[in-house]
Amino acid sequence: MPTGDDTYTPEIAALICKRLADGETLRAICRDLGRPAESTVRSWVLADVNDFAAQYTRAREVGYLCMADEIIDESRSCRDSVKKTVKSDGSEELVYMDAVDRSRIRVDTLKWTLSKVLPKVYGDRVAVDATVKNAKPLSDEEALAEIAELSQQLGGRYQLVEVVDEDESDTE
Repeated sequence: MPTGDDTYTPEIAALICKRLADGETLRAICRDLGRPAESTVRSWVLADVNDFAAQYTRAREVGYLCMADEIIDESRSCRDSVKKTVKSDGSEELVYMDAVDRSRIRVDTLKWTLSKVLPKVYGDRVAVDATVKNAKPLSDEEALAEIAELSQQLGGRYQLVEVVDEDESDTE
């Protein structure tokens, strides 16, 4: 648990950003340094202390690109894992873990993470093909009537309120 001084300094901010850019998580960095608290760093971002928000955001993006490199590296490595277990009778047993399954889980986790944090780069591409048939322009009155009908279908939770533009009311 982080302890000590949580005061913003350019030096601690630079260190945090460097490690984020190297692909480390904020939680791991704060735990390793012992300070500042993770919530404190997030508050620095939200308050944009000394332009920290832009530095933090850029470091996060670069860190996510490191994760992409990690996916490639992990997918290219197919080494067997061996786990030594002790049976209830005291004898030892070597269990060969399937490295392909282990790598698949890791790669899938990283891909999912990247698709969420960098959707424009790693997200699923969604193509929308829509055709509108029999569309006709509505007058303001027709549109308001249709909105009122839809509101009633939704249980009357929404109410139309007429807004008068002060500029228009002055000219009348």
